[in-house]
Amino acid sequence: RAGELDNAMRLHEEAERLAPDDPEILDALVDLHIRLRRYGDAARDLEKYLERRPPEAQRIRGLFRLAEIFGDGMMDPARAVNSLREVLRLQPTHREAHYQLAQELYLIGRHQEAQKTIEKLIDLAAQPGETAPPEALARYYYYLGRVIEAQGNLQQAASRYRRAVELDPAYAPPALALARKAADAGDRRSAESHLITA
Repeated sequence: RAGELDNAMRLHEEAERLAPDDPEILDALVDLHIRLRRYGDAARDLEKYLERRPPEAQRIRGLFRLAEIFGDGMMDPARAVNSLREVLRLQPTHREAHYQLAQELYLIGRHQEAQKTIEKLIDLAAQPGETAPPEALARYYYYLGRVIEAQGNLQQAASRYRRAVELDPAYAPPALALARKAADAGDRRSAESHLITA
């Protein structure tokens, strides 16, 4: 907080040396690396922690965080995919890992795999007793529409966008996607209607 980042780093690293398996200390060190945009160092420390075979819940958490660093910080979707696949091997019902995996697959152009992943997520999110809230389902259907649109099937994409709007009318991206499609088709009235909804 005093802005002495070198001292902070030194103290965090010493804490990790003294208690290498303490997840709170690791979190603090990784957070500091990320604030300093040292994503490679953050990934390295997480990988060293995971090599020590922490308990499964901590392993899943660490792998998911590693995927976020690879994807958002290092812009390396292929490595993010590998981490997310390991999360899902350990916990097949991890909804955020499915969602993130679909996004990373989309980024590297593996659209069919991304579609299967998000469809599986929608199935998981509709399981009795595990049903996701409408706001989350709307986000999943919107992303499914994007993946389908990237494969050139505009009608199927539009149906997923409409489903997202039905689930959460306050979620703007699917309404905007429908407005854009209507405008591209020269249907100004529908475009305006979708924009009003958004």
